[in-house]
Amino acid sequence: MKKPKSLKLSAFVAAVLIGAVGANSALAADISAIVDKAQVELATDKVSEKTMNELQAAVQTDPTNSRGHLTLGLILDQLGLTDPAAEQFALAVKYGANDQQALVNLCKTEIKAGRIQPAIALLNEGLKKFPNNAEMLYLVGDYLFHSKSVGDARMVLERAYRTDPNIFGLPTAYANALIETNPMRAVQLATKDLEKRPDFDRGRYVRGFAYRALGRQLDAAKDLQIVFDKQPMLPNVSGALANCYYWLGEYEKALKPAVFLSAATAFEDDKSGSLPLLVKVMRKVPRAKLPELMTKIDAELIYKQLARPELYYVLGKAYDQLDMPNAAMRSYQRTVNLNPQLARAYYRMAVDQEIYLRDYDAALENYQHAYNLRPWDEEVTVSYMRLQDRLHNRNADIAWKWKDWLNKVFNVN
Repeated sequence: MKKPKSLKLSAFVAAVLIGAVGANSALAADISAIVDKAQVELATDKVSEKTMNELQAAVQTDPTNSRGHLTLGLILDQLGLTDPAAEQFALAVKYGANDQQALVNLCKTEIKAGRIQPAIALLNEGLKKFPNNAEMLYLVGDYLFHSKSVGDARMVLERAYRTDPNIFGLPTAYANALIETNPMRAVQLATKDLEKRPDFDRGRYVRGFAYRALGRQLDAAKDLQIVFDKQPMLPNVSGALANCYYWLGEYEKALKPAVFLSAATAFEDDKSGSLPLLVKVMRKVPRAKLPELMTKIDAELIYKQLARPELYYVLGKAYDQLDMPNAAMRSYQRTVNLNPQLARAYYRMAVDQEIYLRDYDAALENYQHAYNLRPWDEEVTVSYMRLQDRLHNRNADIAWKWKDWLNKVFNVN
């Protein structure tokens, strides 16, 4: 008996649909396998170009695959491609409404890119949906700490840590908020991260400051030295390290971080450059060793392109306080060689030339340079006018000429 045409058509459609479902299932399985493979490679920091291409093709084939977008975003973020990574995380959040990890990673990339407010808005929304997500609490707590809301940060980070103490970086963030109130606990928490990754600089930083709060200067110096070697222009690290070595009596070791602190904080302003600490350390270094040590430090600053005219100005002032006028004048000369607009360097060089060298013509010339650049500076103006008047009348001032001659002969100031 011949089958009706409509039954034949129905059977054909059913076959097509069954085939399509089978094909879609196979495709989904293939995409899932690609994502799994990419995640395995991502965990070892060795994602191959082939896997990357397969994953990109997979999310184009199935654009609603949240896990695929999340994995691709993590790979792009690892490559330093922050904006493309953020786009993938946004798609992962869009197509995976309950994907907490996608939301967390989107927030992280927003923070990395400096888009703090969008990140905080996302975190607020995320915490409404997932109030016990430890990673979100960690991000919010760390943000609060860096926003100077230390008390609030401490509470949020404690909650995050109680929820999941195994998130890498969370113990250190919590420790950072505890340094002032419970430094011993801070040491223990930071150590937990450092046991997993000894090269974790933030862990060294936080534990170093926690040790300092406990008065354990040697332990603090060990941690802070590691951070300083990698990032010597962090003022709080170089200052803390210099103080640690100072209190340990290791004055020669204290010298380098003290100079780098001045390099990071020096300006023409006479109150800048952490001068008191620099002078305190330099005063303790044996005078015979100081020039050689300073030459080595200077060579390193130049090599790292950190030598700034303002630093040499601060060094000049330090040498003046140590009664080393020749070294001071050399530093002031280097200052104006690098930046001829730094008026106070001309002024202080002129003071030394007048008082110590009694080279009045050179002193007057530098006073004039300083005056031309800072005519409103009363100290500069008075010194310039005074020496100008004295030199104008020196031929008639026999007493002053005799006094000056005697001072030069007997080296009396």
